[in-house]
Amino acid sequence: MDLRVLKYFVTVAHEECITTAADKLKLTQPTLSRQLKELENEFGTQLFIRGSRSRCITLTPKGIILKRRAEELLALAEKTCQELSADPEISGTVYMGLAETQAVRSIGRACRLVREKYPKVDFNLYSSDSCEVREGLEKGVLDFGLFCVETELKDYETLKIPYKNHWGVYVRHDSPLSRLKKVRPEDLVNTPLMLSAQGGSRKIISQWFGSLWDSVNIAAWFNLIYNSSEMAKEGLGAVIGFEGLVNTDDGCLKFIPMEPDLPVSNILAWCKNSALSQSASVFLETLRKVLGDEID
Repeated sequence: MDLRVLKYFVTVAHEECITTAADKLKLTQPTLSRQLKELENEFGTQLFIRGSRSRCITLTPKGIILKRRAEELLALAEKTCQELSADPEISGTVYMGLAETQAVRSIGRACRLVREKYPKVDFNLYSSDSCEVREGLEKGVLDFGLFCVETELKDYETLKIPYKNHWGVYVRHDSPLSRLKKVRPEDLVNTPLMLSAQGGSRKIISQWFGSLWDSVNIAAWFNLIYNSSEMAKEGLGAVIGFEGLVNTDDGCLKFIPMEPDLPVSNILAWCKNSALSQSASVFLETLRKVLGDEID
């Protein structure tokens, strides 16, 4: 399996057009079509559904799987090349998977300081849930993962970010709930709710509701909170999430803390048995200093 051909495949998958992809790759269309056909022969399965004159394409289910794996392989290959680079100046990309939390501000400060000192270092920031971040760490695609829900991290090196997330409910200002200073489980039983689909978050929220969990009216599940907050403005339901993640300055939504409180810590993790690149090591050293300053 040739990485060069995988790059061709990913480019075509992104462009959804062989002609456009060929121009971008500086190849002739017949050459690119032949490479894709050989890739399908190698795997023994159809990867594309070709449209009129084979120019417009869509991925088959097997093609979708290959696209995801190919992107991971190409990212890992690029990361490896950077780590083995002979460039005496510290350079390269630091790959991070980040949960939605205001703790990223400390990480952002560290990133800025690294960039000021080492302009050839850049950052690839991937926002997702804890399961996908963990998968990226295990595959070596990510250098670091930021977690803010209950998750087992005994096989990782960790660094605690000194910021506590607090759960609460985002409601419209015309909701009866907006008059409350804090919400208890019984206040939400008859309210349509949008909840995080992450396993750790679901566990925490179900425990908070206790015996009332089976009576909860769930309008939607989400993985990242922005879209659900926009739907909350349209009246789909209230959103349960961390304080500070949704803009409430426009007057559409109000945040109400939960009672009892559910503080959640933030942990940066990286694999124990993998050597960090120079750029990743510099970032980690800088973040430790930033956190030391913030704690002091």
